[in-house]
Amino acid sequence: METVAWAHGFEIGVKSIDEQHKRLVEMLNSLGQAIGESHGKEAVMGIVERMKDYAVYHFSTEEEAMEAKDYPKRSQHKQEHDTFIEQVLDAADALESGGKITPQEVWSFLHDWLVKHILESDKALGQHLSAQGMQ
Repeated sequence: METVAWAHGFEIGVKSIDEQHKRLVEMLNSLGQAIGESHGKEAVMGIVERMKDYAVYHFSTEEEAMEAKDYPKRSQHKQEHDTFIEQVLDAADALESGGKITPQEVWSFLHDWLVKHILESDKALGQHLSAQGMQ
């Protein structure tokens, strides 16, 4: 499976959030490795579950910062987070029950969402937080 190499372009300028993004990318790469090496469904499900749990933790960090620094797009940004969690839960349920989703499709969804969210929504958030003195 493909891996995602962390690059300077992913950084939003807030150290704690950047470190959490790096961790999410590492987890995504672990998932890709498990899929590529044909680890069993339980191993894949375990990584997906850990990613979901870590994402919830990470999202709370972002949402606290948005609230503290009065981010004008916080409602929309939080909705993206909520939708992501719902979609991950749906995908995990479908994967667990042998539904019409493959581990590769779950990886692709997580990859596409994470990269797009960091490069678009989180970059805008980072600009706001940096302008408010958060590093």
